[in-house]
Amino acid sequence: MDPAPKPNGRRVAAALIDFAILFVAFIAWGVAFGDSQASGGNASVHVNGLPALVFFVLALLYYVVSEAAMAATPGKRMLGLEVVRDDGSRLGLGRSLGATSFASSTGFRLATSSA
Repeated sequence: MDPAPKPNGRRVAAALIDFAILFVAFIAWGVAFGDSQASGGNASVHVNGLPALVFFVLALLYYVVSEAAMAATPGKRMLGLEVVRDDGSRLGLGRSLGATSFASSTGFRLATSSA
């Protein structure tokens, strides 16, 4: 694939696909290891403590391992996107962890900052 940057629309769509995959995984995780309730057409899932920490680590690994091993998360792969170095080679585990950590912290800061 071409290592040139792709239009933001495809990148946003890939992020939404990855979010949907992790959302379904979170619901399953919550039902298995958390507190889940369903009544009157409403449902809720709560995960606290160690199960929440384990899910957070697994979600982080979802991005790090898939981008290091396959150059793309499943969402990016579905849309023909790759995460590569400037020379077109794969990131590797260290760079993938760094990129994911930076993106996560930046997104967290943007989501929690007040305008």
